[in-house]
Amino acid sequence: ALTAFGNAQHDTAQKKFGTTSMLFDGSGDEVKSDSTSTDWTLGTGDFTAEAWIRPATVGVQYMIVVGNSLSAASTKWRFYVDLNGNVNYGSSVAIKLTTSGVPISAGTWQHISVNRISGNSVIYIDGVSRASGADTNNYSATEKLQIGADLSPMQHPFHGHIDEILVVKGTGIRTGAFTPPTASYGGATTSATGTAISTSNTA
Repeated sequence: ALTAFGNAQHDTAQKKFGTTSMLFDGSGDEVKSDSTSTDWTLGTGDFTAEAWIRPATVGVQYMIVVGNSLSAASTKWRFYVDLNGNVNYGSSVAIKLTTSGVPISAGTWQHISVNRISGNSVIYIDGVSRASGADTNNYSATEKLQIGADLSPMQHPFHGHIDEILVVKGTGIRTGAFTPPTASYGGATTSATGTAISTSNTA
């Protein structure tokens, strides 16, 4: 199960699918799993982590989307938007990939996805590859999942809305350019499988 902290809350005013998305106010908010789990221990294998995001601001602070980096270590992963609006992925102490050319915009929904397949990782924005490279980092830490912030005490809070987070351990579901999901991960038009973080705050 997941627990919201600070003012993190469901918001009906903005959502990509369904009736709500999670709103983070950019200060002291996060959603965190109640216990550690090997579900988020990605190891050296294939994986996918993705979400729909709608930042309220870009360029004010680093904004974590999802990861398991409760402390700084090369064995813990995170996925976030930087001060330039670029999407970054890597461990909590080293960036592995950074997008370029198409920064994330405030006030609009965008789909971001990082996939590792056979030792190569790719970040997609709205289904288009924006960064790629060799990646054999071992994310061996067994930690809690964090959404909207990282570290403890929390840092790098997200400001805006996040919806439809998906973490798939063992499979990179995006093998090339793709059309972003057109329905919830539970919908009939979506074939992705994994651990979907739903608007009901359950994993």
